[in-house]
Amino acid sequence: MKQWYTVYTKPNRESAAEENLQRQEIRTYLPLTSEKRRRRGKWLDCTVPLFSRYLFVHMDVAVQSTAAIRSTVGVSNLVRFSGEPAAVPE
Repeated sequence: MKQWYTVYTKPNRESAAEENLQRQEIRTYLPLTSEKRRRRGKWLDCTVPLFSRYLFVHMDVAVQSTAAIRSTVGVSNLVRFSGEPAAVPE
C-alpha cells in the first residue's frame, strides 16, 4: 500500500532532491512558503521550503526499494524509526 514517507535531504538541496526523485518517477511533495530576506541591503521575497531539509515521497516500500531514494543526488536518507521508514499520515 502506498504511503507518504519523509526524506531527509542535504543542506539547501531540497529542490535538487525533488527534481531527481521526480526523474525516477517517484511522486514527491515539497511544501514551500514565502518569506522576506535581506540581500545586499535590499529586502526580497523568497520562496523557501516550509520544512528545512525535508520533503515527502509517496511510495510502497513493500514493492519499491528504498535504495534508489537513498542514492539520489541531494538526498541524505529516509527518516526511520527502529530501522523502518516512518510513514506520515495523509
